Amino acid sequence: MGNGASYDASKSIYLDVSGKLQKIVFSRHCSSRDIQELLLQVTGSGKYATITLQDGSGALISIAPTMPINTPRNPYKVLVQESRQSHGDDEVLQTVLTQVAEQFDKAFKVTELKEEVTRRLTAIEKRMEMEGLKAVEIEKCKQELSNIKYQILNAKTAYSVDEKKIGIKRDVPKYPKYTLSQETIDYLKKPTDRKSVV
Repeated sequence: MGNGASYDASKSIYLDVSGKLQKIVFSRHCSSRDIQELLLQVTGSGKYATITLQDGSGALISIAPTMPINTPRNPYKVLVQESRQSHGDDEVLQTVLTQVAEQFDKAFKVTELKEEVTRRLTAIEKRMEMEGLKAVEIEKCKQELSNIKYQILNAKTAYSVDEKKIGIKRDVPKYPKYTLSQETIDYLKKPTDRKSVV
């Protein structure tokens, strides 16, 4: 008894490809399409070729993981039929694709959208360029402001030093105190008559 891990799930079949003996190995778990692609590789055929297998008696063998195994003495004969597309089919296909592309452009307005995106990108690039120039101008202004601040500070300190010198020179001389006589004081205390002034 075991878990089946040692069980080999691969299968081998032998093929007669244009008189040459070939062997292919595939898993029992692969699909029919995988086997068919493997056969196409062995024969060197195109992707759209039709592959048919025949046994020694001429019976057709289905291409599937369940096909019977054979030996090198009785290989399956491989018949390949290439698909042929005429030149006219290519032109029709090209015409249909062109019309579909035109309808797609009309339906989704791809060219208009492309122009709009291009226009917006150009506008954004111009804005970024202007912002870059503004940043340069802002830096210049900052430098000028710092220079002006420096000059103002230098002028202030020079002015405050000059102001102290001026303040010292402006001392007012002291004069003797003037006193009024008693007669003048009495006269100033009396109210004046307005009629007499006229």
